[in-house]
Amino acid sequence: MMNKQFYLALWRWHFFAGLYAVPFVLMLSVTGLVMLAHPWTDAWQFGDQLTHVEAPTINSASTAERISSDEQLATVAKAYPDLVPAQFVPPIGDTQSSIFKMRGENSTTLLVFVNPYSGEILGHFNSADRWYSIADDIHGTLMIGAVGDALIELSAGLMIFLLVSGLYLHWPRNSSAVKDMLFPVFLRQLFSADFLVPKKLRILFGSQKSPRSLWKDFHASLGFYLTIFILFFAITGMAWTGIWGQKLVQPFSSFPVEKRASFWKSDIDHSQLNHGQLNDGELNEIPWNLEQVPLPQSTIDDLDSLSLDAIIEQGLMLGFQLNDENRFRVALPLTPEGVYTLMSITSSRDIVNPMQDRTLHIDQYSAEILADIGWENYNLGAKAMALGIPLHKGTLGVWNLVLAILVCLLFVLLAVSGVILWWRRKPSGSFAAPKSGALDKISGSAKAIIFISVLLGLCFPVMGVAMIIFYLFELSIRLITK
Repeated sequence: MMNKQFYLALWRWHFFAGLYAVPFVLMLSVTGLVMLAHPWTDAWQFGDQLTHVEAPTINSASTAERISSDEQLATVAKAYPDLVPAQFVPPIGDTQSSIFKMRGENSTTLLVFVNPYSGEILGHFNSADRWYSIADDIHGTLMIGAVGDALIELSAGLMIFLLVSGLYLHWPRNSSAVKDMLFPVFLRQLFSADFLVPKKLRILFGSQKSPRSLWKDFHASLGFYLTIFILFFAITGMAWTGIWGQKLVQPFSSFPVEKRASFWKSDIDHSQLNHGQLNDGELNEIPWNLEQVPLPQSTIDDLDSLSLDAIIEQGLMLGFQLNDENRFRVALPLTPEGVYTLMSITSSRDIVNPMQDRTLHIDQYSAEILADIGWENYNLGAKAMALGIPLHKGTLGVWNLVLAILVCLLFVLLAVSGVILWWRRKPSGSFAAPKSGALDKISGSAKAIIFISVLLGLCFPVMGVAMIIFYLFELSIRLITK
């Protein structure tokens, strides 16, 4: 039998956790939808004038050759002397423009579009002005840096606590309750023979007592069905956060410096650039498990730096592809000791199979392959994230995109239904937080929930600190009211 006092206490914790998390769930879902739509928003923002070129033809059977990538690079570097060429995105179609990513102060990135046949600069676009970039900044930091990152990390941890506590609070105790959990009354009425009758459609918004019970069943049922998705999106999302992700998990899942390859030096100078500095500003273009790993270095000698065309040709000979299903990008050396880096990454929409992720480093002077890193080199944690992150970002194909959109919409509905439950319960002019129950006698199931909650607090430090603060707050209220 459920301990009523513990039920009340847990309900109060669930309420306050939801009160904090709901605005973040709504924000993360909406910005997530914007980011999922970025192939279309990018196309709309850039327009054909930047991305589309007419392929000149020599005759009816052949198309004119493109000018070299190095000529294009020289033109762009001359036109933007205050910026540093950071990355080249080769066109994969006859009518696509080349893209150069030029880096300015504070890692700002300017996308420069070039006609690959004439070398004409078609225009430029600030990467930070992309809807995707804006949504990503809100999604990751609320546009306020480390503080926003920590607030979002707390919300993700509380989403897991809300899931655990919600399942306990709403777990069915009899066969009728199981039926309501799996197929709530609201949906059964909507799918009844007379579901088009206006009264049926208005049942959730009526003034009688039953609508709140219907919303409660609906909220519980939706949370139950979203269990796996809540856990997945919360954990994979926190992999990018500044504390749990960057401080605790990512270092242990990174490609080990001493085991990269027999030909990669193990005595790496940790003051050198790391992979994360190849990212476009705050956007994550580099594999998650490589971001904290130092980059190898070229051996400076009297040779001239290799041409971009030579690097692209070497990449094609080594198995990289440029077609509708596969592409690669080239990160250019940023220092005299820098390397050329060829990347074909699922989470950046280069390919659709994480097991084919590949990051290749080439000495800019000798063309020596310094490291060739792929799925087989990842440890278990890195493999899980190499699969989980593109699944989170909806880049594994159309099915993944549709699923991610549906989950975002259902998250919005779950959050809104929780607010409606509270709104319908509270008297006018009252906050109506659930009253805390006494914890004199704790059942076995209650102890299990407490243990899981403590474990979550230990695993996710930001949430753990918040739970301690709330516990002390609750304890002080009890002492005052005694």
